[in-house]
Formats: sequence, structure tokens, C-alpha cells
Amino acid sequence: SSDIHGSFIVNQRMDAVRHLLEDETGILVTTVDALMDRIPSRETVRGRRFKLYEGMIITTSNLSRVLTGLGYEHLPQVEAMGQYAVRGGIVDIYPMTMEEPYRIEFFDDEIDTIRSFDPVTQRSVERSESLELYPATDAAGEEENSAEVSLLSYFSDEELVIADDPVRIRTRAEAVEEEFAESAE
Repeated sequence: SSDIHGSFIVNQRMDAVRHLLEDETGILVTTVDALMDRIPSRETVRGRRFKLYEGMIITTSNLSRVLTGLGYEHLPQVEAMGQYAVRGGIVDIYPMTMEEPYRIEFFDDEIDTIRSFDPVTQRSVERSESLELYPATDAAGEEENSAEVSLLSYFSDEELVIADDPVRIRTRAEAVEEEFAESAE
């Protein structure tokens, strides 16, 4: 249960990061705890994204290494976000920022087709020309230039941030900070 809860939180966090990187407008509602958590910087996430496209030359073993490096879990069959499976010339991936998994079909070392599919029936839903994968973890990674920041660093000075009940927010922020200090001891 805690693993499912943790995956859900990572999914929500990475989807919010994706929206902040890709969308021009939007509204983000979050908690003080989430604002204070450390997440990968914009630059780190941008550097770790991986785009697949039809006609791309990549072996299934190289794609498997990339997915493992992005934090995806290799299993016999995908059932949840953050997982992938390899069966011959087919790689199934359940991206952290998508509602459906995707099936990548290879012809030798070339990506032939990319399709979303229903994880229950295993039937194709919709064909896509490309698929952009975000990390399956909200940790910065091992790279030299990886950095962890607060979610607030994703916002520019021109963007509006509304704090509802600032006194309660400050109290909660102090409690979170105290919990963090105690856990570090």
C-alpha cells in the first residue's frame, strides 16, 4: 500500500513538472509539504527526458538500459506507471506522465510503430508518431549537473502564487521543517 501511495505521489509530482515545463498556462494546486520537497531542477528533468519516434534506430537492449536509467522497473508485464516489459521485438512502457501504457514494436533495430494500449485487454488504442518519456522517479539522479530544488523554483517572478491562510501555511511549514530536521539527526 505504501509503495502504491509512493508511486501515485511520484506520478502526480512528475505530471505537474511536465505541465510546468510544457504548458504555457495552467493552475497548480499543491500543499506546503509538496512545495518544500526537493525535486529535480528544470534543467535536470529536461536533460533526462527521452523521446522515442517511429523510424528511430535503437536496439531493445539499449532502450531497456535507457528506461532503467530513467527509473523504470523491468517486469514481465506492465501493470502500473513506471514499469516496462520487453518481449522479443516489443517493448511495453507505462510512462509516469501518461494515462495509458505504450507498446513500441520494432522491426530489427528500428521502431516500427508506437501505440497506446489498454493494460487489461492488451489491445491497441491509438497510434502515435512519437513518445516523450519523463523520469519514473522524482529524484535528481546521479549525473554531475543534477540538482534538486523546491517546486517554487519552477515559477518565474511574473507568475501568480496564491497562499490561502498564510498563518496556517507558516505553521505547517515550520512543522515540516522540524520533522525533516529530526529525521536528519
